[in-house]
Amino acid sequence: MLAPQLLSRGGVSLARISAASTRVMAVVVNAKNSLQRIETRNYFGTSKANFVDQFRFASTVCNAAQTPKVVVTAAEADHKAAMLKIQWGDGMTDVYPFIWLRDNCQCSQCFESSSLARKLLLQQLSRDVHPTSVQVTADGQGVGLEWSDGHSSVFSASWLDRRAFNNNRRNLRVQDIKLKKALWDSDRAKDLSQFSFSDLLTSDTELLKFLQQVEEYGLCIIKEAPPEPGQIERLTESIGHLKRTHYGLVFSVKIKANANNLAYTEKSLNLHVDQPYLEYKPGVQLLHCISQCEGHGGENILVDSFCVAEKLRQTQPEKFELLTDTLVDFYDVGVEEGVNFHVINQEPIIKLDKSGQVKTVSLNNMVRDSHFGCQPEHVMAWYDAMMTYHDLLSDPQYAITYKMAKGDIIVFDNNRVLHGRKGFHMTGGERHLEGCYWDWDVVRSRRRVLLADAGLN
Repeated sequence: MLAPQLLSRGGVSLARISAASTRVMAVVVNAKNSLQRIETRNYFGTSKANFVDQFRFASTVCNAAQTPKVVVTAAEADHKAAMLKIQWGDGMTDVYPFIWLRDNCQCSQCFESSSLARKLLLQQLSRDVHPTSVQVTADGQGVGLEWSDGHSSVFSASWLDRRAFNNNRRNLRVQDIKLKKALWDSDRAKDLSQFSFSDLLTSDTELLKFLQQVEEYGLCIIKEAPPEPGQIERLTESIGHLKRTHYGLVFSVKIKANANNLAYTEKSLNLHVDQPYLEYKPGVQLLHCISQCEGHGGENILVDSFCVAEKLRQTQPEKFELLTDTLVDFYDVGVEEGVNFHVINQEPIIKLDKSGQVKTVSLNNMVRDSHFGCQPEHVMAWYDAMMTYHDLLSDPQYAITYKMAKGDIIVFDNNRVLHGRKGFHMTGGERHLEGCYWDWDVVRSRRRVLLADAGLN
Protein backbone atom coordinates (compact mmCIF):
# COMPACT_ATOMS: atom_id res chain seq x y z
CA MET A 1 0.00 0.00 0.00
CA LEU A 2 1.10 3.58 -0.60
CA ALA A 3 2.02 5.50 2.49
CA PRO A 4 -0.95 7.70 3.56
CA GLN A 5 1.19 10.80 4.02
CA LEU A 6 2.15 10.99 0.34
CA LEU A 7 1.76 14.40 -1.28
CA SER A 8 -0.18 14.39 -4.55
CA ARG A 9 1.43 16.07 -7.55
CA GLY A 10 -1.68 17.49 -9.16
CA GLY A 11 0.01 20.67 -8.01
CA VAL A 12 3.78 20.17 -8.09
CA SER A 13 6.03 20.54 -5.05
CA LEU A 14 8.06 23.74 -5.20
CA ALA A 15 11.12 21.86 -4.02
CA ARG A 16 10.83 19.38 -6.86
CA ILE A 17 10.21 22.09 -9.43
CA SER A 18 13.25 23.96 -8.13
CA ALA A 19 15.42 20.86 -8.31
CA ALA A 20 14.25 20.02 -11.81
CA SER A 21 14.68 23.63 -12.98
CA THR A 22 18.19 23.70 -11.56
CA ARG A 23 19.05 20.52 -13.45
CA VAL A 24 17.65 21.95 -16.70
CA MET A 25 19.56 25.22 -16.31
CA ALA A 26 22.72 23.24 -15.62
CA VAL A 27 22.21 21.29 -18.84
CA VAL A 28 21.85 24.52 -20.85
CA VAL A 29 24.89 26.13 -19.25
CA ASN A 30 27.03 23.01 -19.62
CA ALA A 31 26.06 22.49 -23.26
CA LYS A 32 28.81 24.79 -24.50
CA ASN A 33 31.40 22.97 -22.38
CA SER A 34 30.43 19.35 -22.98
CA LEU A 35 29.44 19.43 -26.65
CA GLN A 36 32.30 18.59 -28.99
CA ARG A 37 32.23 18.09 -32.71
CA ILE A 38 32.71 14.53 -33.91
CA GLU A 39 34.78 15.23 -36.99
CA THR A 40 34.67 11.69 -38.34
CA ARG A 41 30.86 11.50 -38.23
CA ASN A 42 28.94 12.48 -41.33
CA TYR A 43 25.50 13.34 -39.92
CA PHE A 44 23.68 13.15 -43.22
CA GLY A 45 25.27 9.82 -44.06
CA THR A 46 24.40 8.20 -40.74
CA SER A 47 22.01 5.28 -41.10
CA LYS A 48 18.70 5.43 -39.27
CA ALA A 49 19.60 2.41 -37.16
CA ASN A 50 22.88 3.96 -36.00
CA PHE A 51 21.27 7.31 -35.27
CA VAL A 52 18.41 5.70 -33.34
CA ASP A 53 20.99 3.87 -31.23
CA GLN A 54 22.74 7.20 -30.55
CA PHE A 55 19.41 8.81 -29.69
CA ARG A 56 18.42 6.05 -27.28
CA PHE A 57 21.86 6.13 -25.68
CA ALA A 58 21.74 9.92 -25.28
CA SER A 59 18.22 9.78 -23.90
CA THR A 60 18.97 7.11 -21.30
CA VAL A 61 22.56 6.32 -20.42
CA CYS A 62 24.08 9.79 -20.98
CA ASN A 63 21.17 11.58 -19.43
CA ALA A 64 21.28 9.29 -16.40
CA ALA A 65 24.88 10.32 -15.81
CA GLN A 66 23.82 13.98 -15.45
CA THR A 67 20.42 13.60 -13.77
CA PRO A 68 20.00 12.29 -10.21
CA LYS A 69 18.72 8.71 -10.33
CA VAL A 70 15.01 8.43 -9.64
CA VAL A 71 13.80 5.60 -7.42
CA VAL A 72 10.37 4.01 -7.12
CA THR A 73 9.63 3.13 -3.50
CA ALA A 74 6.07 1.83 -3.96
CA ALA A 75 3.46 1.19 -6.64
CA GLU A 76 -0.18 0.12 -6.52
CA ALA A 77 -3.13 -0.17 -8.87
CA ASP A 78 -6.11 2.09 -8.22
CA HIS A 79 -8.78 0.09 -10.05
CA LYS A 80 -11.53 2.61 -9.34
CA ALA A 81 -9.60 5.39 -11.12
CA ALA A 82 -7.95 2.96 -13.59
CA MET A 83 -4.57 4.42 -12.63
CA LEU A 84 -1.23 3.11 -11.44
CA LYS A 85 0.06 5.13 -8.49
CA ILE A 86 3.82 5.50 -8.22
CA GLN A 87 5.59 6.70 -5.07
CA TRP A 88 9.01 8.22 -5.66
CA GLY A 89 12.01 8.35 -3.38
CA ASP A 90 11.41 12.04 -2.66
CA GLY A 91 7.96 11.27 -1.22
CA MET A 92 5.98 12.57 -4.19
CA THR A 93 3.52 10.56 -6.28
CA ASP A 94 2.47 10.35 -9.91
CA VAL A 95 -0.40 8.49 -11.54
CA TYR A 96 -0.42 6.73 -14.91
CA PRO A 97 -3.60 5.54 -16.70
CA PHE A 98 -3.78 1.78 -17.21
CA ILE A 99 -4.65 2.02 -20.89
CA TRP A 100 -1.75 4.42 -21.56
CA LEU A 101 0.72 2.05 -19.87
CA ARG A 102 -0.52 -0.95 -21.84
CA ASP A 103 -0.45 1.06 -25.09
CA ASN A 104 3.15 2.07 -24.39
CA CYS A 105 4.61 -1.27 -23.35
CA GLN A 106 8.28 -1.26 -24.34
CA CYS A 107 8.74 -5.00 -24.87
CA SER A 108 9.82 -6.33 -28.28
CA GLN A 109 6.31 -7.60 -29.06
CA CYS A 110 4.79 -4.12 -28.61
CA PHE A 111 7.61 -1.76 -29.57
CA GLU A 112 10.29 -1.85 -32.27
CA SER A 113 13.39 -0.39 -30.61
CA SER A 114 15.42 -0.16 -33.82
CA SER A 115 12.93 2.30 -35.35
CA LEU A 116 11.40 3.71 -32.13
CA ALA A 117 7.99 2.66 -33.46
CA ARG A 118 4.95 1.24 -31.70
CA LYS A 119 3.96 -2.20 -33.03
CA LEU A 120 0.90 -2.69 -30.84
CA LEU A 121 -2.27 -1.95 -32.80
CA LEU A 122 -5.18 0.04 -31.38
CA GLN A 123 -7.55 -2.83 -32.11
CA GLN A 124 -5.41 -5.01 -29.86
CA LEU A 125 -6.11 -2.72 -26.88
CA SER A 126 -8.97 -3.37 -24.49
CA ARG A 127 -10.73 -0.35 -23.01
CA ASP A 128 -10.90 -2.06 -19.62
CA VAL A 129 -7.38 -3.45 -19.58
CA HIS A 130 -5.91 -3.47 -16.05
CA PRO A 131 -2.99 -4.96 -14.17
CA THR A 132 -3.56 -8.13 -12.19
CA SER A 133 -0.29 -7.70 -10.29
CA VAL A 134 2.19 -4.89 -9.69
CA GLN A 135 5.77 -5.33 -8.51
CA VAL A 136 8.62 -2.87 -7.89
CA THR A 137 12.12 -4.14 -8.64
CA ALA A 138 14.40 -4.60 -5.66
CA ASP A 139 16.60 -1.65 -6.64
CA GLY A 140 13.60 0.63 -7.26
CA GLN A 141 14.64 1.12 -10.89
CA GLY A 142 11.61 -0.50 -12.48
CA VAL A 143 7.97 -1.53 -12.17
CA GLY A 144 6.63 -4.85 -13.49
CA LEU A 145 2.99 -5.35 -14.46
CA GLU A 146 0.97 -8.46 -15.31
CA TRP A 147 -2.01 -7.48 -17.45
CA SER A 148 -5.56 -8.76 -17.66
CA ASP A 149 -4.97 -9.65 -21.33
CA GLY A 150 -2.16 -12.03 -20.31
CA HIS A 151 0.67 -9.70 -21.33
CA SER A 152 3.60 -8.57 -19.12
CA SER A 153 5.34 -5.19 -19.09
CA VAL A 154 8.34 -3.71 -17.33
CA PHE A 155 8.85 0.07 -17.17
CA SER A 156 12.07 1.70 -15.98
CA ALA A 157 11.81 4.35 -13.29
CA SER A 158 13.59 6.92 -15.45
CA TRP A 159 11.23 6.23 -18.40
CA LEU A 160 8.17 6.73 -16.18
CA ASP A 161 9.62 9.85 -14.56
CA ARG A 162 10.31 11.55 -17.90
CA ARG A 163 6.72 10.91 -19.01
CA ALA A 164 4.94 11.80 -15.78
CA PHE A 165 1.54 13.46 -16.17
CA ASN A 166 2.40 16.45 -13.96
CA ASN A 167 2.76 20.11 -14.86
CA ASN A 168 6.50 20.21 -14.34
CA ARG A 169 7.24 17.37 -16.74
CA ARG A 170 4.77 18.71 -19.28
CA ASN A 171 6.42 22.12 -19.20
CA LEU A 172 9.84 20.54 -19.74
CA ARG A 173 8.43 18.60 -22.67
CA VAL A 174 7.07 21.80 -24.22
CA GLN A 175 10.60 23.25 -24.07
CA ASP A 176 11.92 20.19 -25.88
CA ILE A 177 9.38 20.77 -28.64
CA LYS A 178 9.77 24.55 -28.89
CA LEU A 179 12.02 26.86 -26.90
CA LYS A 180 10.36 29.69 -25.01
CA LYS A 181 10.40 33.01 -26.87
CA ALA A 182 12.49 35.86 -25.46
CA LEU A 183 10.87 39.10 -26.57
CA TRP A 184 13.08 42.08 -27.41
CA ASP A 185 13.05 45.75 -28.29
CA SER A 186 15.87 47.96 -29.55
CA ASP A 187 17.59 48.02 -26.15
CA ARG A 188 17.45 44.29 -25.44
CA ALA A 189 18.55 43.46 -28.98
CA LYS A 190 21.97 44.97 -28.25
CA ASP A 191 22.70 41.91 -26.09
CA LEU A 192 22.22 39.44 -28.94
CA SER A 193 25.30 37.40 -29.77
CA GLN A 194 26.96 37.43 -33.17
CA PHE A 195 28.49 34.30 -34.64
CA SER A 196 31.43 33.57 -36.90
CA PHE A 197 30.56 31.80 -40.14
CA SER A 198 33.62 29.54 -39.93
CA ASP A 199 32.82 28.61 -36.31
CA LEU A 200 29.33 27.45 -37.27
CA LEU A 201 30.83 25.14 -39.90
CA THR A 202 33.40 23.62 -37.56
CA SER A 203 31.94 23.66 -34.04
CA ASP A 204 28.75 21.94 -32.94
CA THR A 205 29.00 23.93 -29.72
CA GLU A 206 28.62 27.19 -31.63
CA LEU A 207 26.02 25.67 -33.96
CA LEU A 208 23.83 24.67 -31.01
CA LYS A 209 24.11 28.11 -29.42
CA PHE A 210 23.24 29.67 -32.76
CA LEU A 211 20.14 27.49 -33.25
CA GLN A 212 18.98 28.19 -29.70
CA GLN A 213 19.31 31.95 -30.20
CA VAL A 214 17.45 31.89 -33.50
CA GLU A 215 14.62 29.97 -31.86
CA GLU A 216 14.45 31.99 -28.64
CA TYR A 217 15.06 35.50 -30.00
CA GLY A 218 14.10 34.99 -33.63
CA LEU A 219 17.19 36.82 -34.83
CA CYS A 220 20.91 36.25 -35.31
CA ILE A 221 23.72 37.91 -37.25
CA ILE A 222 26.56 35.85 -38.70
CA LYS A 223 29.82 37.60 -39.59
CA GLU A 224 32.66 36.96 -42.03
CA ALA A 225 31.03 34.63 -44.52
CA PRO A 226 32.90 34.61 -47.82
CA PRO A 227 31.32 37.31 -50.05
CA GLU A 228 30.41 34.96 -52.86
CA PRO A 229 27.33 32.92 -53.83
CA GLY A 230 26.73 29.50 -52.29
CA GLN A 231 27.61 30.27 -48.68
CA ILE A 232 24.09 29.95 -47.26
CA GLU A 233 23.94 26.54 -48.92
CA ARG A 234 27.19 25.59 -47.17
CA LEU A 235 25.70 26.65 -43.84
CA THR A 236 22.51 24.73 -44.60
CA GLU A 237 24.52 21.53 -44.95
CA SER A 238 25.20 21.77 -41.20
CA ILE A 239 21.48 22.15 -40.46
CA GLY A 240 19.45 20.05 -42.88
CA HIS A 241 17.99 21.19 -46.17
CA LEU A 242 16.55 24.27 -47.86
CA LYS A 243 12.85 25.00 -48.26
CA ARG A 244 11.75 25.37 -51.87
CA THR A 245 9.18 27.99 -52.86
CA HIS A 246 8.01 29.19 -56.28
CA TYR A 247 11.06 31.48 -56.21
CA GLY A 248 13.29 28.40 -56.05
CA LEU A 249 15.69 27.17 -53.36
CA VAL A 250 17.98 30.21 -53.38
CA PHE A 251 17.11 33.69 -54.65
CA SER A 252 19.16 36.78 -55.43
CA VAL A 253 18.10 40.28 -54.39
CA LYS A 254 19.51 42.86 -56.78
CA ILE A 255 18.17 45.57 -59.05
CA LYS A 256 16.20 44.11 -61.96
CA ALA A 257 14.47 45.73 -64.91
CA ASN A 258 10.71 45.14 -64.95
CA ALA A 259 10.97 43.69 -61.44
CA ASN A 260 8.18 41.34 -60.35
CA ASN A 261 8.96 42.15 -56.70
CA LEU A 262 9.65 45.48 -54.98
CA ALA A 263 12.69 43.91 -53.34
CA TYR A 264 14.35 44.01 -56.77
CA THR A 265 14.14 47.83 -56.90
CA GLU A 266 15.80 50.72 -55.03
CA LYS A 267 12.55 51.58 -53.26
CA SER A 268 12.05 51.31 -49.52
CA LEU A 269 10.28 48.22 -48.21
CA ASN A 270 7.81 48.46 -45.35
CA LEU A 271 8.10 46.01 -42.47
CA HIS A 272 6.82 42.62 -43.56
CA VAL A 273 7.15 38.87 -43.39
CA ASP A 274 7.87 36.91 -46.54
CA GLN A 275 5.26 34.92 -48.42
CA PRO A 276 2.17 35.08 -46.15
CA TYR A 277 0.26 34.02 -49.26
CA LEU A 278 1.50 30.46 -48.61
CA GLU A 279 -0.42 28.25 -46.20
CA TYR A 280 2.93 26.96 -44.93
CA LYS A 281 5.08 30.03 -45.26
CA PRO A 282 8.84 29.73 -44.70
CA GLY A 283 9.78 29.53 -41.04
CA VAL A 284 13.33 30.95 -41.10
CA GLN A 285 14.86 33.35 -43.61
CA LEU A 286 18.54 33.95 -44.37
CA LEU A 287 19.95 36.95 -46.23
CA HIS A 288 23.65 36.96 -47.17
CA CYS A 289 25.29 40.21 -48.23
CA ILE A 290 27.58 39.40 -51.15
CA SER A 291 28.19 43.03 -52.06
CA GLN A 292 26.99 46.35 -50.65
CA CYS A 293 26.59 49.36 -52.89
CA GLU A 294 28.14 52.74 -52.30
CA GLY A 295 25.77 55.55 -51.44
CA HIS A 296 23.13 56.37 -48.87
CA GLY A 297 20.35 54.11 -47.67
CA GLY A 298 19.79 50.39 -47.91
CA GLU A 299 19.72 49.75 -44.14
CA ASN A 300 17.73 46.75 -42.95
CA ILE A 301 15.05 47.32 -40.29
CA LEU A 302 14.12 44.45 -37.97
CA VAL A 303 11.30 44.37 -35.39
CA ASP A 304 10.07 41.68 -32.97
CA SER A 305 6.38 41.69 -33.91
CA PHE A 306 5.53 39.40 -30.95
CA CYS A 307 6.89 41.98 -28.50
CA VAL A 308 4.84 44.72 -30.15
CA ALA A 309 1.75 42.48 -30.30
CA GLU A 310 1.96 41.98 -26.53
CA LYS A 311 2.16 45.76 -26.10
CA LEU A 312 -0.98 46.09 -28.22
CA ARG A 313 -2.72 43.39 -26.16
CA GLN A 314 -1.91 45.30 -22.95
CA THR A 315 -2.89 48.76 -24.16
CA GLN A 316 -5.61 48.11 -26.77
CA PRO A 317 -7.06 44.65 -26.08
CA GLU A 318 -10.11 45.13 -28.30
CA LYS A 319 -7.90 46.05 -31.28
CA PHE A 320 -5.60 43.13 -30.55
CA GLU A 321 -8.59 40.77 -30.56
CA LEU A 322 -9.85 42.18 -33.85
CA LEU A 323 -6.50 41.44 -35.51
CA THR A 324 -6.60 37.85 -34.21
CA ASP A 325 -10.20 37.21 -35.35
CA THR A 326 -10.28 38.73 -38.85
CA LEU A 327 -9.02 36.73 -41.83
CA VAL A 328 -6.98 38.69 -44.37
CA ASP A 329 -6.31 37.61 -47.97
CA PHE A 330 -2.72 37.55 -49.28
CA TYR A 331 -1.76 36.69 -52.84
CA ASP A 332 1.07 36.56 -55.34
CA VAL A 333 0.79 36.16 -59.12
CA GLY A 334 3.70 36.10 -61.53
CA VAL A 335 6.33 34.20 -63.46
CA GLU A 336 9.63 32.96 -62.07
CA GLU A 337 12.14 31.23 -64.34
CA GLY A 338 9.43 30.58 -66.94
CA VAL A 339 6.94 29.08 -64.47
CA ASN A 340 3.60 30.80 -63.85
CA PHE A 341 2.30 30.90 -60.29
CA HIS A 342 -0.84 32.15 -58.54
CA VAL A 343 -0.91 31.60 -54.75
CA ILE A 344 -3.55 32.73 -52.23
CA ASN A 345 -3.85 32.30 -48.47
CA GLN A 346 -6.05 33.66 -45.70
CA GLU A 347 -4.54 34.43 -42.29
CA PRO A 348 -5.32 36.78 -39.42
CA ILE A 349 -2.62 39.40 -38.93
CA ILE A 350 -1.93 37.91 -35.48
CA LYS A 351 -2.53 34.17 -35.00
CA LEU A 352 -2.76 32.69 -31.50
CA ASP A 353 -2.15 29.15 -30.33
CA LYS A 354 -4.57 27.20 -28.13
CA SER A 355 -3.12 28.75 -24.98
CA GLY A 356 -3.64 32.31 -26.29
CA GLN A 357 0.05 32.98 -26.99
CA VAL A 358 1.06 34.67 -30.24
CA LYS A 359 2.01 31.95 -32.72
CA THR A 360 2.59 33.83 -35.99
CA VAL A 361 2.28 37.32 -37.42
CA SER A 362 1.36 37.69 -41.09
CA LEU A 363 1.88 41.26 -42.19
CA ASN A 364 2.87 42.23 -45.70
CA ASN A 365 1.15 45.29 -47.12
CA MET A 366 2.62 44.69 -50.58
CA VAL A 367 0.78 41.41 -51.10
CA ARG A 368 -2.33 42.05 -48.99
CA ASP A 369 -5.20 41.43 -51.39
CA SER A 370 -8.07 43.80 -52.15
CA HIS A 371 -10.43 40.88 -51.56
CA PHE A 372 -11.51 41.13 -47.92
CA GLY A 373 -14.01 38.82 -46.20
CA CYS A 374 -14.67 41.22 -43.34
CA GLN A 375 -18.27 42.42 -42.82
CA PRO A 376 -18.58 45.97 -44.25
CA GLU A 377 -19.64 47.48 -40.91
CA HIS A 378 -16.46 46.10 -39.29
CA VAL A 379 -13.96 47.22 -41.96
CA MET A 380 -13.25 50.64 -40.45
CA ALA A 381 -12.61 49.11 -37.03
CA TRP A 382 -10.18 46.62 -38.59
CA TYR A 383 -8.26 49.38 -40.39
CA ASP A 384 -8.09 51.33 -37.14
CA ALA A 385 -6.66 48.31 -35.32
CA MET A 386 -4.23 47.54 -38.15
CA MET A 387 -2.97 51.12 -38.30
CA THR A 388 -2.55 51.23 -34.51
CA TYR A 389 -0.44 48.04 -34.64
CA HIS A 390 1.55 49.44 -37.57
CA ASP A 391 2.23 52.67 -35.67
CA LEU A 392 3.61 50.67 -32.75
CA LEU A 393 5.74 48.52 -35.06
CA SER A 394 7.18 51.70 -36.59
CA ASP A 395 8.20 53.13 -33.22
CA PRO A 396 12.05 53.29 -33.13
CA GLN A 397 12.07 51.87 -29.57
CA TYR A 398 11.22 48.45 -31.05
CA ALA A 399 13.44 48.50 -34.14
CA ILE A 400 16.97 47.49 -35.04
CA THR A 401 18.43 49.42 -37.97
CA TYR A 402 21.41 47.65 -39.46
CA LYS A 403 23.26 48.15 -42.73
CA MET A 404 24.72 44.84 -43.74
CA ALA A 405 28.42 44.68 -44.48
CA LYS A 406 29.88 42.43 -47.12
CA GLY A 407 29.97 38.89 -45.70
CA ASP A 408 27.14 39.38 -43.17
CA ILE A 409 24.26 36.91 -42.94
CA ILE A 410 21.05 37.85 -41.14
CA VAL A 411 18.99 34.90 -39.93
CA PHE A 412 15.49 35.53 -38.58
CA ASP A 413 12.16 33.93 -37.73
CA ASN A 414 9.85 34.68 -40.66
CA ASN A 415 6.78 34.01 -38.50
CA ARG A 416 7.83 36.66 -36.00
CA VAL A 417 10.56 39.14 -36.99
CA LEU A 418 9.38 41.74 -39.48
CA HIS A 419 12.03 43.03 -41.83
CA GLY A 420 12.10 46.11 -44.01
CA ARG A 421 14.59 48.19 -45.94
CA LYS A 422 15.28 51.86 -46.38
CA GLY A 423 15.34 53.05 -49.96
CA PHE A 424 18.78 53.61 -51.44
CA HIS A 425 20.54 55.44 -54.24
CA MET A 426 23.59 53.74 -55.68
CA THR A 427 26.58 55.94 -56.46
CA GLY A 428 28.80 52.97 -57.21
CA GLY A 429 29.06 49.22 -56.92
CA GLU A 430 26.15 46.82 -56.64
CA ARG A 431 23.87 45.77 -53.80
CA HIS A 432 23.60 42.00 -54.03
CA LEU A 433 22.00 39.77 -51.41
CA GLU A 434 21.42 36.04 -51.65
CA GLY A 435 18.56 34.52 -49.68
CA CYS A 436 16.98 31.22 -48.76
CA TYR A 437 14.56 29.67 -46.28
CA TRP A 438 14.55 26.88 -43.69
CA ASP A 439 11.58 25.12 -42.17
CA TRP A 440 11.29 25.25 -38.39
CA ASP A 441 10.88 21.47 -38.26
CA VAL A 442 14.37 21.10 -39.76
CA VAL A 443 15.92 23.66 -37.41
CA ARG A 444 14.36 22.22 -34.25
CA SER A 445 15.28 18.70 -35.31
CA ARG A 446 18.94 19.70 -35.63
CA ARG A 447 18.88 21.35 -32.20
CA ARG A 448 17.56 18.15 -30.59
CA VAL A 449 20.11 16.00 -32.44
CA LEU A 450 22.97 18.19 -31.20
CA LEU A 451 21.64 17.95 -27.64
CA ALA A 452 21.33 14.17 -27.95
CA ASP A 453 24.88 13.89 -29.32
CA ALA A 454 26.11 15.56 -26.15
CA GLY A 455 23.84 13.58 -23.83
CA LEU A 456 21.95 16.72 -22.93
CA ASN A 457 18.55 15.79 -24.38
